[in-house]
Amino acid sequence: REPSASLRGEAAAALRALEDPRARKRLVWMLDDADAAVRAAALDAYARFQGTSPLDVAEATLRASHEDIRARGLDQLVKLGASEATDALLADAIEDESAKVRGEAFRALWAWHDKAPQGALDRALAARFPDLRLRAVLELTVLGAEPWALARLRAAIGDRDEQVALAAHAAVVKLAGESDAEAHVAATGSVLPNVRTAGAKGASHASAAAVRGALSKLLEDAEPAPRTAAVESLDKLLPDDAAPLHAALQSSHLDL
Repeated sequence: REPSASLRGEAAAALRALEDPRARKRLVWMLDDADAAVRAAALDAYARFQGTSPLDVAEATLRASHEDIRARGLDQLVKLGASEATDALLADAIEDESAKVRGEAFRALWAWHDKAPQGALDRALAARFPDLRLRAVLELTVLGAEPWALARLRAAIGDRDEQVALAAHAAVVKLAGESDAEAHVAATGSVLPNVRTAGAKGASHASAAAVRGALSKLLEDAEPAPRTAAVESLDKLLPDDAAPLHAALQSSHLDL
């Protein structure tokens, strides 16, 4: 607790020499020190503390409050290789507040399970940070020839992040073709206006019977872009059918 960082660093080295369980706990506490040099000294001392395993070091450091310590903990974990215990810690690291740490965590998890990547990708698709979910979508796009990959891409069209949802929609259209009504209908049901717009525009290439209901619903959308795209697609798909245009005229939105 001394104000001097150098003294706290010396304390870390002294704690290791004690070989006392209470000292071991204090070293873990010092991993959250405000000074980077003190944190590093505490980590070095903890790693050399009698009875501390490499897995103990990885677990303690990945729970630290500072990115530099968590990054070192991730390096330690990767060196240990795949196992049930390390997999669990790596899955937790995917939710790290630091983009660098969670990105490296996913990279390691992917490398460990490249022969059977479904689990790693499912973990990334369920992550709370959209950059990880987008990364999973990009990996699935490469694996799109696999039926299980395409199914996951379809599900990702409903993602709550616009970039992720649009990427998933574009990937499905690329893999399954512009006429894939399922992808466009899924996009029109998104909570995101730009994704609904993309779905409405893409629906113009699908079967009219398959997308008419979804496009008709968009005529009452709260946002103008999806409404306009829906009218244009219906007009293209059903040039001789006045019903969609009549519905647009009856809409409560003046832009239609």
